[in-house]
Amino acid sequence: MKRNIPDNMLRIFMKKYAEAFSNAYDLGEIYDYMMWYHELIDILHERLKEISIVVNYEDMVTDTPSVLVRVSDLCGVDFACGQTAHAGDVGCAGPYMRYLEEALGSRIRNA
Repeated sequence: MKRNIPDNMLRIFMKKYAEAFSNAYDLGEIYDYMMWYHELIDILHERLKEISIVVNYEDMVTDTPSVLVRVSDLCGVDFACGQTAHAGDVGCAGPYMRYLEEALGSRIRNA
């Protein structure tokens, strides 16, 4: 699963971790991690095309039936019509983009 990088960065940055994950409070570190994670997903999918798909969080939230059809096709099961996901958390970074851009410059705009 991939998610919009600024939205994901914001949620990581805003979470209070009880222990570990000290890099979660550094926007540059979060950005680098998210870029690595997306690259890893792409590499794994390229190598395991027969048994994997890449699902975007935003698609799962906004077009749940299409994503469920893709997942059910991959798993070889029937898709049950009418299934939906919750409203989701798409676009949450929008109000904070100015701050993300101040911290990361063009890197975030190109994500």
